[in-house]
Amino acid sequence: PWHHTHHWTPLHPPTINTTESHAAPTTVPDDWRYELVWPTDELATSTGSGAAQTEGRWLVIGDAALGDELAETLRCPVTCAEPSAISQAPSENLAGVTRVLYAPELTADRFDIAAPYRLFGELRRLAVALTQSRERPTLTVVTRNAQPVVDAGQVNPAHAILWGLARTLAVEHPEIWGGIIDVDDALPPELLARTLREETAADSRDDQVAYHGGRRHVPRLRRDTTASSESASLTPGTSQLVIGATGSIGPALIGQLAAMGASTVVAVSRNPGARLEEIAEELPGTRLVTVAADAADPAAMAELFARFGADLPPLDGIYLAALGGGPALLDQMSDDDVAAMFRPKLDAAAVLHKLSLKTPVRRFVLFSSITGILGSRWLGHYTAAGAYLDAFAQARHALGLPATVIDWGLWRTDEQENPETTDVGLRPMAREVAITALSDLLGTGAPVRAIVVDADWAQLAARYRIRTELPVLDEVVPETPALPAESSDTDTQWQAIQQRLRAAVAPAHDGALLGHHIVVDTAPPLHWWQASLTPGTTPYPGVHRVDGVDVVPVSVLIATVWQAGGACGASALRDVTFDYPIVVDRHRTIRVVADAADATDADAQADGAETASGTITVTSSAVDTGSATAPGTDHWVTHARATIRAAPFAAGGTAAAEPTPATPYGDVSMAEVQRTFGIEGQPFAWSVDSLRRGSGVVHAELTAPQGAPTALLDAAVHLARLVDSADTRLLLPAGAETVWLAESAPDAAVAQVRRCDGDETDLIVDIAVTGHDHTPIIDIRGLRFTAVDAAAPPEDGATAPARDWSRMDPTTIRSELETTLQAILAGELGMPAAAVNVEQPFPELGLDSMMAMTMLREAKKAVGVDLSATMLWNHPTISALAAHLAETLAPPSTERRVDPRRDGRDGDTGDTGDTGTDDTDSTDSTDGADETAGGLLDELFASVESGGTQ
Repeated sequence: PWHHTHHWTPLHPPTINTTESHAAPTTVPDDWRYELVWPTDELATSTGSGAAQTEGRWLVIGDAALGDELAETLRCPVTCAEPSAISQAPSENLAGVTRVLYAPELTADRFDIAAPYRLFGELRRLAVALTQSRERPTLTVVTRNAQPVVDAGQVNPAHAILWGLARTLAVEHPEIWGGIIDVDDALPPELLARTLREETAADSRDDQVAYHGGRRHVPRLRRDTTASSESASLTPGTSQLVIGATGSIGPALIGQLAAMGASTVVAVSRNPGARLEEIAEELPGTRLVTVAADAADPAAMAELFARFGADLPPLDGIYLAALGGGPALLDQMSDDDVAAMFRPKLDAAAVLHKLSLKTPVRRFVLFSSITGILGSRWLGHYTAAGAYLDAFAQARHALGLPATVIDWGLWRTDEQENPETTDVGLRPMAREVAITALSDLLGTGAPVRAIVVDADWAQLAARYRIRTELPVLDEVVPETPALPAESSDTDTQWQAIQQRLRAAVAPAHDGALLGHHIVVDTAPPLHWWQASLTPGTTPYPGVHRVDGVDVVPVSVLIATVWQAGGACGASALRDVTFDYPIVVDRHRTIRVVADAADATDADAQADGAETASGTITVTSSAVDTGSATAPGTDHWVTHARATIRAAPFAAGGTAAAEPTPATPYGDVSMAEVQRTFGIEGQPFAWSVDSLRRGSGVVHAELTAPQGAPTALLDAAVHLARLVDSADTRLLLPAGAETVWLAESAPDAAVAQVRRCDGDETDLIVDIAVTGHDHTPIIDIRGLRFTAVDAAAPPEDGATAPARDWSRMDPTTIRSELETTLQAILAGELGMPAAAVNVEQPFPELGLDSMMAMTMLREAKKAVGVDLSATMLWNHPTISALAAHLAETLAPPSTERRVDPRRDGRDGDTGDTGDTGTDDTDSTDSTDGADETAGGLLDELFASVESGGTQ
């Protein structure tokens, strides 16, 4: 059963950086230069599991002609709607929808500044509606000419902005993300519908693809190994216009232009003040002219441009390095947030482009960010603006106009590197070093788009792949070749596997805990999957709580071991055991290993004996968010095991006789019944249309909108407890004799559960789910539910005397509570009380869901107030929980004092206001350690460019 085993995760010393120390570079190293390429990549043939993705009901937003063609191609219900319909009536329009396709029409004017605002707003609002809907359908985006894959002359920046937003959606909302596809503008709906059918049905890691010139392309980041071009030198007697001059990068940019020979630099800022006076004194050979103006104001900039060739030297180059606004999650983002971010970039670029058509320049340089390629939580508007500028430069270049866009990595904003940012994988680049790349990037033969970044790509990939696959990094983080079967050095072999697993982590999805798949070339092959699991990124849309604690439902564990067995050719699974629940309380790495043994013995099969051909194990390790590696290395907890059955298995042999009709259960009463068992929530979308119970038998008609076997399996497991509804104890699945699942399932099915003879203390059932045509869908035999024991009473049967908290001051109450809770937790962990650190988070101490329930019961007796699992989550240390309870128990007349030891969740989380009124960026603080890929946002956002619309 769910073994109540005492364990705890050992503490580890801080990771020591053993990398060889090098002197800081004075020029940009070669390994800081990258390019984004689009190699062709043929779509792999679907294995069948992806085919279900094209079934169900589709909703097409935008292109009505495409919607009509999809209905004929997919042969499934397809509805078309306008973007406004979703925001106005989301529930009505999304009911029963399994996939939403956003396919906006192409705008005629690729430089129209209104179009990117509109498209970004439509997609953002649509994504928010999907995340808030019960169905949570998959979102796929189609753009036209957004990427310069084959013909850069046709690129459309308005559609490119959706790519920047899409890359953040993949990180911020992986639960709905289905991918983005760019196609030629001329591609007819008939061919596009066929492309969508094939792409959405395929088992592909790539969620970003482009079909141009009749070929499929995928984006890949690659080292730029081309020879350096001739460095640029600026023409004497001309002006260089810098937008964003007083921001964090502006001064370094001005200094670099002076080093390249600029005779006059015109520095534009809304409120420059005297901040550039010191810089002017350091550039004796360069005249610095400061102008107070808004670069996004056409009138103000037209007035400035009129001065070039008059009281200012002729304009030679424009450099847009401005930034405004602040970070915001997509579901919390307002139109004002978007405008504050877009105005200094999109609007300013449009104004400068328009003016440069009549005032020709030799250089038009846009500063962008690597996040436009990677995506970043909290910065969807920022990544979108970066992708827009990338395409904007290509569009100008296609007109024969000068254009350069540079996607910068992380700029160092002070003398010390930020350890938190370095842990994410982006290494801060010294400003005085990184900016020197400008002379090469503006030289003869330089590309339109350049990428300058210093990164530990393996570390960065490990962080991002907690939430999304990010195959764009595949070429800079190559996989280790498969290990040869004849390798005799076992230690070396396993070390190599561990090295591959460091970065081989992908989000769990589609109702199972399978992530990144690695096949070790042994005979037979050894299959490894490694997935990330966090409270915000579970592979199922609903929640599942056992006595108030979030745990992964057993239906997901069954689906996991079954799919793993399928990779090994299993006909069925037997001896399935659930050793320990997976508590969804923190970031964990889930590892699934399918070890297929040699072929079964032919003689044994001839004798009719059941033989096995390997084992499957599901384990997890808590992730140290401050470490570069994804999983831990020495503390893995086993959650499920199964034996692979190779012998033929006849599914459908567990059907029970239909019972005599009894009191029906509706959806509401089903939820009430589950609560009496200590179970809350419904992980998947399913409903019970009718239910009948007899003696030891339950018969139900089910509906699962997604038509997924896992959803029907989840419903059947819930129904199984109704076979003996008189037993209201907490019953948890402990194992099953055999398991078989079909590859696909219809929307409607019939479930039959029959109680088996067995131990009176356990509930053992057979489950059979079939279609209405009697086709087997699920066949589980001998599923055993075991009661969870309550906390043992005191040996002498007496209860501890209640304390009179009213006679104690808050400090004494807290001290007493810390001592009491420390003793309770120590007893539960099986360790001395002195060894329990009151400041160490409960998960790090090894507290799991079962221990938490026992601890809460014991603490309730000692304290005399109701305690909940939510309290443990909100106050995750003994010290924090004691402080919270002390406030509750303190006499009303006692003055409450703020204790400096209070856990940060309840205290001041830092300045969250945007105080930048001119060129100063907002430096909002976020919990980078818990946000993984989003942990780089503060430093990257605040340091890449300058602030405001200067």
